[in-house]
Amino acid sequence: MTIPNTAKAQKQVPITRINRIKGHRIFRDFSWPADLHEFGRFNLIYGWNGSGKSTLAGIFQSIEKRTVITDGSVEFTINGNSIVGASLPTTAVLPIVRVFTRDVVSASVFAAGTSLAPIFYFGESNVENEKRLETVKAEHKNAELELVNAQRDRQRRDKELEQFSIDQAKVIKETLTAPGSAYNNYDRRNFRSKCEGLSKVDYSSKRLSKDEKGHLGLQKSAQAKPKIEPISCDIPQLYDLIHDVGALLRKTVVSQVIDSLTTAPRLATWVQEGLALHPRDAENTDCHFCGNAIAPERLQALEAHFNDQYKRVIQALDALKGKIDANIQLTTGLSLPDPAKLYDHLVPSYQESKHEWEGKLADLRDVLLVLASALAAKHDKLFESLDLDSFLAGKNADVDKAAVAQLGRINQIIEQHNQHTYDFQRTVEAARKALEECFVAEAMPRYSNALKAAEAESTRVNTASSNVQRLKQKISELEKTLIEHRTPADELNNELHSFLGRSDITLAVKDTGYTITRMGEPALHLSEGEKTAIAFLYFLKSLQDQSIKLEESVVVIDDPISSLDSNALFSAFGHMKIRTKDALQLFILTHSFSFFSQVKNWFHHMKNQNGKDLAKRPARFFMLSRTQSPGGATSTIITLPKLLEEHESDYHYLFKRIYEAAHHEGELDDAYPLPNLARRLVETFLTFRYPSITGDLIKKIELASFDEGQKVRILRFLNVFSHDKQIGATEHDLSLLGEAKPVLLQVLQLIKTEDERHFEQMLLCLGNSGSDAGAE
Repeated sequence: MTIPNTAKAQKQVPITRINRIKGHRIFRDFSWPADLHEFGRFNLIYGWNGSGKSTLAGIFQSIEKRTVITDGSVEFTINGNSIVGASLPTTAVLPIVRVFTRDVVSASVFAAGTSLAPIFYFGESNVENEKRLETVKAEHKNAELELVNAQRDRQRRDKELEQFSIDQAKVIKETLTAPGSAYNNYDRRNFRSKCEGLSKVDYSSKRLSKDEKGHLGLQKSAQAKPKIEPISCDIPQLYDLIHDVGALLRKTVVSQVIDSLTTAPRLATWVQEGLALHPRDAENTDCHFCGNAIAPERLQALEAHFNDQYKRVIQALDALKGKIDANIQLTTGLSLPDPAKLYDHLVPSYQESKHEWEGKLADLRDVLLVLASALAAKHDKLFESLDLDSFLAGKNADVDKAAVAQLGRINQIIEQHNQHTYDFQRTVEAARKALEECFVAEAMPRYSNALKAAEAESTRVNTASSNVQRLKQKISELEKTLIEHRTPADELNNELHSFLGRSDITLAVKDTGYTITRMGEPALHLSEGEKTAIAFLYFLKSLQDQSIKLEESVVVIDDPISSLDSNALFSAFGHMKIRTKDALQLFILTHSFSFFSQVKNWFHHMKNQNGKDLAKRPARFFMLSRTQSPGGATSTIITLPKLLEEHESDYHYLFKRIYEAAHHEGELDDAYPLPNLARRLVETFLTFRYPSITGDLIKKIELASFDEGQKVRILRFLNVFSHDKQIGATEHDLSLLGEAKPVLLQVLQLIKTEDERHFEQMLLCLGNSGSDAGAE
């Protein structure tokens, strides 16, 4: 059936459930079942050895000591809040928990050279000091709350500072990461270290303009490039050329001029070239063009026109024009390196200088072309004086100097490129460092504010912590005037003597604690039963310590009756019942069915326990169920089976488990606990059947009136598998577990054969009758 939610009815109970236990010792993957009722005020948890009781007690002990649960993951519901085991040390809503586990208590109680810590009671009344103590305790409680709040706020501020540093470091890393870069592993620690360094200087000087960041951004991402040879070029010297051209233009040829040739430059050139083909001393002076004889007078006139001066001027014109044409060719064919060969950060200035250079070169070429055209004009007007200024009108005669200067600037950029190649790694690292410092400088105001906020919270935590310690010391001083621990020792001795039935062992007050004595001497070689008695009674007495308010505390007791005889078991239960009945919440874990029955009987007689409204029942019953498979053992928390809750022994429960396993098909994994269950069932049945035979199962089963072959099979099944901890051993045939069902039917048949009336009554307890259910 579905179990109703009891959260409202149990709102005063601190621990309502363990939501999840995963990967924690035997609890491999436990989640609180939806149909499992929550913990109540009183909780009884039954489980056989190895089912996880100590593990569960250890989980409660982590709450008591506020220690991290590192083995696997555990999650509780405490005071309505979901609490994970990893956060126990910092959780403010944890209740006061006191846990008894014999191993832990005895380790501290009986460790060599140690004594029991004192249990304090309030002494004689001192009203004024008691009031003062209550006031200081209230102040201490408020101080602890302030400390918790301060620690939480400090954690928040530290987290904000941490996240800010992580974000800024990420930006810097992403910006400056490159093959071989020192920033490839840049993190928050590097960022904070740089902030520390810049905080000691004027970090505003580290900020960069947008253009500077762009320039450095190109630098830091650049790759080393080859060197470039400087540009070597003989720029024409215009001053000399203009001087030579001007002088030649002003020069005139003196000769016996033939007017027709003077006015016709092309004709004059033609005639001059033809005259060279008709020398006067040749035998034949006929004209090669018309065939007529050339008169000697005509030849003499032409030679007078084209005299030596004429020729010299023509030669000078041709030579100077050739020089100018060569310079024009030079300025036309000159090219500069491709901008792609330079580093990116130099390209803009290089392109600008290159553009300026090309303009100056074009202007220089224009002047040279003008000089060439002036010489051509002079060639046609050899007998006239020409003015060069008329040709150079509007032209910059000093453009050659500007071109030389611009070429120098280009070579400077090329030199910077070559130097950058030489200093490349150092330049790149400097660029990256400058960008890092710029980013950090820009983030410094926000970093400083976050750091101040975190430091302020740290100061607040230190102040609150000092205040808590101061008040704690004050409480201790006040309590010293009010408390004493001799009375608890006397009471504990009375209880111990009553518990053991003798008075040879005594707790003696010594200094600030107790020492254990036997007949007045230090007690050595205590028996396990004596250790258990002292440890458990000491724990119960410590619940009365003035530092503990039992009505506000959760008490957890794990198997307190180990090594005790039956009489001591009842005494232990009686003391436990008296000392724990007023606890805010109580958990009792045990493997002893006798002790389980005592506690169960106590819980059953509580007010409202037998009412129909589950939410109003103060006590809850649970069981730890261990299952075994080839993958390993695992445990879960389940509702206590009805047969265990309603009957005074576990025999009914064992009979039910074996009966169901024998009559229903199950998985192989389900068979692993069956040999243990069957052995306990058979031993219990035969102990009552043959009470004169003690201890030896073989002797008891030999007395049973049952088929000998089947008895051997039953014994082998019980002896081999009820103690086996290794699966698959050669001598332990795994297939035998697969025969569990027929063997269990034989176990039931043995019981029926031995005592059929008893067998029929057990079936009635299960709700079956002999006619429709029984052993085969």
